[in-house]
Amino acid sequence: MYRLPYPSLGGVFLVAILASACIGVTPVVFDPTPTQAPTQTATLAPSPTPLPSATATLTASPAPTATQNPGTPTQTPLVLGKVESIPEAGFSFRSVEGFTIQQDSPEQVTLVSPDGGIILSMSSIAIPVKDPIEDLMRRLMTPIAELFESFKSSDPYAIEVDQKLGLASDLSGVYAGQNFNGQVLLVPSSDNRVFSALSILVELDVDPSTGSLGRQAIQAIIDSVDFIEPDE
Repeated sequence: MYRLPYPSLGGVFLVAILASACIGVTPVVFDPTPTQAPTQTATLAPSPTPLPSATATLTASPAPTATQNPGTPTQTPLVLGKVESIPEAGFSFRSVEGFTIQQDSPEQVTLVSPDGGIILSMSSIAIPVKDPIEDLMRRLMTPIAELFESFKSSDPYAIEVDQKLGLASDLSGVYAGQNFNGQVLLVPSSDNRVFSALSILVELDVDPSTGSLGRQAIQAIIDSVDFIEPDE
């Protein structure tokens, strides 16, 4: 079974990049090595809501309701598992049943779909949030862009995680030799802690009735995130 080399997104990679964005230092990142082509495609349809300016007030827009074409087979509903807590990082979440859960470090966890076509890394680190979130996002995007070929990102747009406002950007490019879509988000969960998530969806060649489940899976997991009091 084809799987992306997700350890290059795992380890302490996202924690290091997030820390560097907050303190303005460029980290050393791993350059993914191409692997064999998959036999299957999932697409991520970006729906950015650009911010009018860097000083604009963040207001999260509700996600659009998907419409189904007549005659399209009904999609298999997503089933979320039990609540998983990352106490040192100060957040909990529910994964999609069947996904592998890998705790890469005390402050980061990576989830991978059974076919390896969906990767989601989430982290939260204790760093005083002194700069505007727009500046942190710009600094976060620089090392992330160096990971991928033909990399593109949308204008940042407002997002809400557990009633906390932040920014997100939709991504596309080539990862490990495969076209992908994805998203990066950055949310200050408190005055001294920042939550981030990076998702990668490979364009697998799947039935159109299930092709959007990758985006739905990522959104369902992010919607399940709760910020909790971190262990000291």
